[in-house]
Amino acid sequence: MINDWKIKKSDFFFFIAYIVFLFYKIINTSTYGEIIGESIMEKIKFFSWFLLIVKILLCNKINIKLIVGYAFLIGLGIVIRINSGSSEILELMLVILAANDIEFKNIAKVTLAETIILCAIIIISSLIGIIPNYLFLRSNGQYAMALGFSYVSKLSNYILAIIFLSLYISESEKKLVSNIKLLLYFVISTVVFIITYVRNPYIISLMLLFAYVLIVKYKKINLKKYKRILSCMFIICFFIIFLLINNFDAENSIYNTIDKLLNSRLSTMNRVYNTYGASEFGVKFKMVNGINENYTYVDSGYISLLMRDGYIILILIGISYTCLLRYNIDNDNKVLTIWLLLIAIESIADDALLQINFNCAILTLFGSIKTNMIKNKKKEEKINESSSSYCNI
Repeated sequence: MINDWKIKKSDFFFFIAYIVFLFYKIINTSTYGEIIGESIMEKIKFFSWFLLIVKILLCNKINIKLIVGYAFLIGLGIVIRINSGSSEILELMLVILAANDIEFKNIAKVTLAETIILCAIIIISSLIGIIPNYLFLRSNGQYAMALGFSYVSKLSNYILAIIFLSLYISESEKKLVSNIKLLLYFVISTVVFIITYVRNPYIISLMLLFAYVLIVKYKKINLKKYKRILSCMFIICFFIIFLLINNFDAENSIYNTIDKLLNSRLSTMNRVYNTYGASEFGVKFKMVNGINENYTYVDSGYISLLMRDGYIILILIGISYTCLLRYNIDNDNKVLTIWLLLIAIESIADDALLQINFNCAILTLFGSIKTNMIKNKKKEEKINESSSSYCNI
């Protein structure tokens, strides 16, 4: 009874904090955030951080190793915050540590419900005139609606996250998604693409649905056969985009073609990276929208991580992400594996890698590694027991 009460208490404290945190993250990507004001939104953010810290202190099992680990991770986040002004890693560490003993299926359900509710409120509010519905001129010469969000790509990424969460929850409950539902997801993502003309999340959503049908539904591909290369996807994608921007040549036709396909992201990141560079704890620079040389927004999740948070955290995240992929492939978590692979690919040109409101799967990081270590330890104990039994005989 006491253990049951502890689990419920832990879940209660975490989800209260997480719901407030996710509310802040989603609302801050909408024009509601502008109306509410930066000062109030900051207070909501710090209040969610306070709740997360309370959960960690009251509910997490604490020992010397964990205290040292927690202090290192949070301390690293604080150093990066002081050095570069970026609080993304500190924020990420707090949520991951708070979620360490929570079942991810429950996190996925809460995230799905809150994302759908808040996105629906934002879209309806923009259509009836409560909040602004910004128009953006896209590369095809047409105007696209943001539907209440601060930029057109936000809604597309939320739709992508909703599709992933729906597929994951079905798999975790050992259910297959019907063809009608898969078709519905395709129609919704296509409609959003027509309205916003945001290509990358739409292409990833199509790849996600196709991979689900091929790998999960009809089991045509065994991911374990390709474990070595698939588990290195983070590292592969990082080196692809880093080499592209580091060696970018405006006079080279191949680089120019890639740059056009990425809507000038390559040339922009090359200019910004050459201007500010990178360091062990990140560099201080402000990502802003603008025109020509005033535009300093780094779209790639990898380059953003390298510049804002430094190469120490990049290496740590890279190692952890690799372990996470190996764990999910070994344990046949197909939807989660597919998602982690696709989000790694998308992050070459989009900054969704560590954004919890777009990629809550990152919260499985420490829990999966911890479970994997326990599992391996048990295997070693069984082998040792078998060996000792054989020797006694």
